[in-house]
Amino acid sequence: MRERADGSGMSQAGRPTGMMTRRRWIRRALPLLTVPGLARFATGQPPRRPALRPDEQKVLDAIETQARKVGLGGFEAHWTDHFLGVGNTSAGYRAEGLNLCEMIAHDFVSHFRERDFLVELPPRRMTVILLRDASDYAVFSVSKPEKLEGGRYYVDTNRLVVFDFRPEPGDAAELAVDAKLLNTFTLVHETIHMLSYNTGLLSAAADLPLAISEGIAIYGELWTSRERRKGFGMVSRPRLEAINQAIAARVPRIPIAKLIADDRVFDDADLVQLAYAESWLLVHMLLRQPAWLPRFRKYLAGMPKPGGKLDRKAYAESVLGPMDRLDRAVREYENIVRRRRR
Repeated sequence: MRERADGSGMSQAGRPTGMMTRRRWIRRALPLLTVPGLARFATGQPPRRPALRPDEQKVLDAIETQARKVGLGGFEAHWTDHFLGVGNTSAGYRAEGLNLCEMIAHDFVSHFRERDFLVELPPRRMTVILLRDASDYAVFSVSKPEKLEGGRYYVDTNRLVVFDFRPEPGDAAELAVDAKLLNTFTLVHETIHMLSYNTGLLSAAADLPLAISEGIAIYGELWTSRERRKGFGMVSRPRLEAINQAIAARVPRIPIAKLIADDRVFDDADLVQLAYAESWLLVHMLLRQPAWLPRFRKYLAGMPKPGGKLDRKAYAESVLGPMDRLDRAVREYENIVRRRRR
């Protein structure tokens, strides 16, 4: 989940019977990630340690100072070619986490370059803070994690903060969640957020709909090291199931115009999982359909800053066409992906 400027969370309480909750969605998604050796980040070889740039050293010093201020100790740093990792987890956790980040970054850039997006990895290493548990995460981030949230990317600080997820005993029994798999799932989703903003695909200064940023993260969230070539653009059966749950509960579909124009739909406990699912479906269509891909490139490249002459809906229509037409296209595309296995 990308942390928005207002710092708001996404409550999961009060959902009507039959709707797809985050709890149920995680339960369905994690079996797709059964990859040997990734479950609490398996112990791996320490990353290579080329020298830090002076500006990267300042970032590291600032994080360690912040940790001391909130009473956290034991912070150590590792770094790879493109990522700076710091935290109080085990060396093996940090090493494997950064190794995964490097693989995701390589596949992300390759995938979007194949679709003619002008993306480049940044010259400065991207910062990943890896914390021991949910308590340390809450102290360091000044934000208690939501249920089954293993971390978050913060746009304002350009930092990804994750922690070693250990479900409470009751949750573990009910969900049979492997903490290793949830760690991996969170790292993939949030790393894609970070890469989107650091490679030139998205701009933090733009009036970017949450639906677009989340749709892109979901587009690649089923990535695994085993199926790297298929990781981006897989058809997400769990997200389709969230749509099925909404249909079964007779929850009206969210118009694309509303999804793009109003981020508050993600704060609605009755609609949040449907909003994620429809965001994925929209972005999947825009990236996978040849007729839409050039317009999506233009849409992302020219996105205005907040307070511009065009609001979100007007700008989208100026590039992508009428919203009612886009809405119909997404519904038709849904029928196409439902016939696919991936």
